[in-house]
Amino acid sequence: MAPKRRAASKKDTSKRLKTDPNEAENEAAARSNPNSSECLIAEKLFGTDVVSVIFSFLEVRQLLRFVCVSKEFKSLLTYDHVIRATMLSGGFPMTSLERMIPPIRNRKIWIPSPLRLLRTVCGKRCEECNAKT
Repeated sequence: MAPKRRAASKKDTSKRLKTDPNEAENEAAARSNPNSSECLIAEKLFGTDVVSVIFSFLEVRQLLRFVCVSKEFKSLLTYDHVIRATMLSGGFPMTSLERMIPPIRNRKIWIPSPLRLLRTVCGKRCEECNAKT
């Protein structure tokens, strides 16, 4: 005959659920503070160096998808990553980047942020005239 299982009493349940009240407050504060170490999942799991190496081997479209995952990945994106991905992809992204260089040199347009540059390189329309390229 199998032994009977003992039903959990209220006393046992209260012991298991008992937590430190300061612990819940600390967790809530860590979630609300974007600069806290609890929020930086990418750095915690992979490390900034590993994510940077991953960025440098992705093609343009893959890099755009990867960067759109979280704010942390967006903050790690640099011009070097975008230019390297463009060089790896070649084709339209390379042509698009080459078309942007003269206006930037002539100071007709501001240097876009790395994310804006990545979106421009991935785009299928001209930013000036909105025509398909």
